[in-house]
Amino acid sequence: MTIPAGGSTSIWIVIGGTSISEEDFLSRMKRMCESDPDKMLTVKKERVSNLLNHTNLVINDKDIDRAFFWTKANLSMMDLYVPTDTYHRYGLDPDKKTDPLHGIVAGYPWYTNWFSNDGCYTILGLLSVGHHEPARSHLQLIGYASQYVNGNGRILHEVSQSGMNVGLGNIQETPQYIHTLWEYVRWTGDIELASEFYDYCKMGLFDFLNVDE
Repeated sequence: MTIPAGGSTSIWIVIGGTSISEEDFLSRMKRMCESDPDKMLTVKKERVSNLLNHTNLVINDKDIDRAFFWTKANLSMMDLYVPTDTYHRYGLDPDKKTDPLHGIVAGYPWYTNWFSNDGCYTILGLLSVGHHEPARSHLQLIGYASQYVNGNGRILHEVSQSGMNVGLGNIQETPQYIHTLWEYVRWTGDIELASEFYDYCKMGLFDFLNVDE
């Protein structure tokens, strides 16, 4: 690469990884390198801008205003998409699932998986600042994985980025999920999502939680 005196250029650096295989890693990197980085950056800027400008806090204490703003930015960075090649571990067909599945991870750098209990706490904050779509998708992510792995009304504890279930679920996570789903419906009026998981939540309340273990 030659840059003339006084000139400039942009270099895009692609960083990736996988827990599946070298072939999978090379395939992912090839797709990333062939993508349009400028378009991806534009889409990301628009998405983050919409989130940050959706709900604002204006009070006399500007430090709290700024903290509120950066909390929304932090939540946005926690929102990670599920690789489509792991959809089968949620009982989903990637060719039929039209909306991309994503959720809020617990925290960087060590807790970059999707949790039931941590996600439920976070969703209450998401709802209060108008970030309804990521809240919806996280509830779907945990709901799909729980139905596929447990199938008895129990809400699992954690899903890794490779789609593996990490813990079938602590006893409080089933009622916590049901309560959070209800709070989501109260904020959004999204009866469609409630209907999607109604039978499983009912099973969790009256079958799984009613078992003396």
